[in-house]
Amino acid sequence: MKKSVTAILTVGLILAVGGSAIKSHRDKTHKENDAYYSSVMCVIAQRQGSDHPAGYYLPYFNKVIEDGNASYALDRKTLDQDEAKRVIAAYLSLDAAQKAQSQGDDAACRAAVLTALNTLHRD
Repeated sequence: MKKSVTAILTVGLILAVGGSAIKSHRDKTHKENDAYYSSVMCVIAQRQGSDHPAGYYLPYFNKVIEDGNASYALDRKTLDQDEAKRVIAAYLSLDAAQKAQSQGDDAACRAAVLTALNTLHRD
């Protein structure tokens, strides 16, 4: 009886630690995707302007991300449309002053988009 309780507790502990590790990995991947897609959005907005509707930017995400793969790449990046749409929505939620500042300052653009993503994600 004592051995079975110990075994059950050990398995439970292993599952808890494993679940925590998986969640931590997902959170890290999500933050990395947010940062990467925010950077892509800033480049697109700086080249194409910031006064377009959301649907205008998605083909540019595809062009930058998928067409940016080298022909010899083993690990090809693919467009995550949901992530792209979230980032586009975050960028479009910036006020005119933030968008104007973002046109000439990559770091300010990325910071503003990441802040907007965090705000939209919480709501």
